[in-house]
Amino acid sequence: TITASQAGDASYSAATPVAQLLTVNNAATTTTLSTSGTPSIYGGSVTLTATVAPTIGGGTVQFYDNAVALGSPVALSSGQAQLATSALVTGSHSITATYSGTTNYNGSTASALTQTVNKATPTIPTPPTATAIIYGQTLASSTLSGGAGSVAGSFAFTTPTTAPAVGTASQGVTFTPSNTANYQTATTSVSVTVNAVSYSSWAADSAQGLTAGVNDGPTADPDGDGVSNLLEFALGGAPMVPLQAILPALTKPASAWLFEYNRSDLSISPATTQTVEYGSNLIGWTPVVIPATSTGIVEITPGSPSDHVKVTLPSSGSQTFVRLKVSQ
Repeated sequence: TITASQAGDASYSAATPVAQLLTVNNAATTTTLSTSGTPSIYGGSVTLTATVAPTIGGGTVQFYDNAVALGSPVALSSGQAQLATSALVTGSHSITATYSGTTNYNGSTASALTQTVNKATPTIPTPPTATAIIYGQTLASSTLSGGAGSVAGSFAFTTPTTAPAVGTASQGVTFTPSNTANYQTATTSVSVTVNAVSYSSWAADSAQGLTAGVNDGPTADPDGDGVSNLLEFALGGAPMVPLQAILPALTKPASAWLFEYNRSDLSISPATTQTVEYGSNLIGWTPVVIPATSTGIVEITPGSPSDHVKVTLPSSGSQTFVRLKVSQ
């Protein structure tokens, strides 16, 4: 209430005081909202900043996520209030902030901003290990054990239907977090050893048609084609089907001799030891042990179910003898 009065003087008497009601309304404020970055990653910290204009030193700001309070009110300082949070789950969040106001300033609410939170990618500090399998089996037959991700989860082969070749090779593994809502899958790799099949296992397979103790021995030749069972095993033949086309071939397209044959993937070492022996007569032989992969004069072309083996032999004079020796 504002009062005006006149005390009067020698010529005038005092005036009757006059009162007037003066109403002073709170000043308006505006609040704006910003984020340290969107999209963010689940588990990562996001800083929300509310700026109030004009710059005011008092009052608090309450932040909201989809109309649910985020923490406690934050005191305004130099016109700003900040909230750092890592509690936002994966998805889209409608973030708002409301300024409480003070004795002389009205409160205000910021327009909503959208904070997008993407799934996080877990790390795999310790990959699992895999058990060995037998050639012809798929990765589904190998058991994964151990291993750990940065979060709880499980490991599985990325392509469980893959049937790898004999040997040890890296195979893809997928890590699936238990919390799939906030974490995406991650990948790693493990070494899987594929062992060759032993001759005895091959001979005992009913698909070969052999009879135990009767015609299943490595030197037996039940189909009478001149190719023993052990050679049938090594060359990918069928012991009960006469076929000499699987036998090695010797050619001389140039100055060197080429000895070639198809080696069944089942018979790769340690299932058998395969040796190519050559010489100028049938007495002295020079051995060449066939390795798993190409080396020296031996060229291996990988394939399935057989690898192609090509041995380049030097000319040994007017005549050359070459033979393939297979042993267990």
